[in-house]
Amino acid sequence: MDLAVKLGLSKKQGRYLIKDYETRGLYPPQELSMKLAKLFNVDKKYFYDEYYEFLDMDYPKIIKDYRLKNNLSKTKLATMLGTTYNNVLRWENRKNIGRKYYKTLIRITIKEP
Repeated sequence: MDLAVKLGLSKKQGRYLIKDYETRGLYPPQELSMKLAKLFNVDKKYFYDEYYEFLDMDYPKIIKDYRLKNNLSKTKLATMLGTTYNNVLRWENRKNIGRKYYKTLIRITIKEP
């Protein structure tokens, strides 16, 4: 498993993770995506899915603009998303959003009719 070693993974990790990425349609974490892109000399977004692309966007502005446009407090937006005020505050300060909340955020902020 030369690839696993080049990516800083153990052979066992590499065997399972790389197989999952190749056969199950899973996306590697952002850090591993960047290592793969460098290794294969492709754009870093080559291995990204929509979630990682969102994290590369100015998502704090997207969230805040949506909230202000709709006259929502952080607490009200948190309630709509099923999360806490503190999470909304962290997101607006560029802390990563988990995939669970990303899907809901995308639905209400970007893909809103």
